[in-house]
Amino acid sequence: MPFGEVQELGLRSYGMHES
Repeated sequence: MPFGEVQELGLRSYGMHES
């Protein structure tokens, strides 16, 4: 699991949670 993938998923979840 590359860090980039994890970061992208985290950012997506954060954005969805924020919205």
